[in-house]
Amino acid sequence: MSAFSADLVHAAMEGVTSVLPLSPDGHRVALQIWLEGDGHLDHVLAMGQVATGIALAVVTRRRLAQAMAAGLRGLARPALLQDTEPGRDAVAIVVGAVAAAIVSQFLAPTMVHNRVPLVAAAGFLVTALGLLSTAWSPQPTTDAPTLGAGLLAGLAHGVAVVPGLSATAAAFVVLRWSSVRRWAAAELALLIACPVYLLNGSRHLLEASGQLPASGVLVAAATAAFVAAILAAAVWRALCDRQATVFVGVWLATLALSAIAYDRALPAPAEALPIEARAGSDPAGIRTDRGANVLGSRTMTPCGKRPLAI
Repeated sequence: MSAFSADLVHAAMEGVTSVLPLSPDGHRVALQIWLEGDGHLDHVLAMGQVATGIALAVVTRRRLAQAMAAGLRGLARPALLQDTEPGRDAVAIVVGAVAAAIVSQFLAPTMVHNRVPLVAAAGFLVTALGLLSTAWSPQPTTDAPTLGAGLLAGLAHGVAVVPGLSATAAAFVVLRWSSVRRWAAAELALLIACPVYLLNGSRHLLEASGQLPASGVLVAAATAAFVAAILAAAVWRALCDRQATVFVGVWLATLALSAIAYDRALPAPAEALPIEARAGSDPAGIRTDRGANVLGSRTMTPCGKRPLAI
């Protein structure tokens, strides 16, 4: 596969795994085992984040417009922010997005070099268990969360920068346990993620403005991520309508076992946590490093094949 095709696959996977209750970082680890980019993978992924954020705004446009209108009216009549569902949505989106951005900004630098099979496997299993737990969540009674539930969903979203954890799944699980209906919980999780993805991706692109690849590569990556995110949102809606969200955990559990098996096959498996990120790591948590393995030692080359891109 060419470097350009690999970049498109990475961008499309970024869109899919950012919308579905999967893990972008965890699947990125799996993809990098098999695919190589052209040295601009971090920029491609940043562009994918921006395109995914735009796609989320398109998918949730009706609820987003209602929340924005209620938020503006709430500036004059604060009682509307608690007495109406769009008002509570507006509060939850703002509080959740701010909490997610702050927590992810704080944790992301320490997670950059934790993108290894064993860590991703642990995150996959935790995400799978979280989705499975929603089968016993309280009976749903509302489409709009309380202020506390919105804050907790945002905090959970921010913590999910750990590879293998899914920000969408983390916020969704919290909202489901707060008695929010399935698709309403999924949609609100996407609304919280939307500004976070736009902020992180845009900031990275601005910081790397002098080192970006050709505009054609970025446009193609954005298109792949946008289309993939739109299609993933349709799948996510279908899973919620059919009460089949817990079955996503089956895929995550299978991928976790595969990641564990791969980690056991490495010449020097990485088992120590936490692993400190080197100074200068991208604070948005996007950058990859092909020059060293997880322990910072020389790159490993098993069986005479190309170096592992982990």
